Amino acid sequence: MDLTVEGRSSKEAGINGGVTVGVDMWGMQARDTGWFRIEAEGGWRELLTSDLGATRAQFGEGAEFTLTPEGRDSGWFARARALGGDGSYKIAGEVGLENQFGNIGYSLRASIRFGW
Repeated sequence: MDLTVEGRSSKEAGINGGVTVGVDMWGMQARDTGWFRIEAEGGWRELLTSDLGATRAQFGEGAEFTLTPEGRDSGWFARARALGGDGSYKIAGEVGLENQFGNIGYSLRASIRFGW
C-alpha cells in the first residue's frame, strides 16, 4: 500500500467544570491499616475553541483526497471510581462516560501505586 499523508495541525481548548462526591467506606482513622473509598464525578466540558485540521492524502500517484473531521461540541461527562490501599500501596479503578459527537464514549482506567 503506497499511501502518503501530509502533515496536519489541530488545536482545541476547553474547560471542564465538575463536582465529585465520595464516601469513605472504611479505614480513614489514624490507626487503621487499610482504607477504601468510592467516588462519583459529573460535569460539563465546554469547548472554547475547536479547530480540527483536515487530513490530505493520496495513494501512489493517484488523485489527492481530503478527510474533513466532524466538528466537536461541548458535552457532559460522568465517572465512577473506587480507591483503596494502605501505607505501602494504592489501587484505583475508574469507569467513565462522555458525550462526544452526539454519541456516548466509554473509558476504563486502572492504576496501582507502590510506596517505600
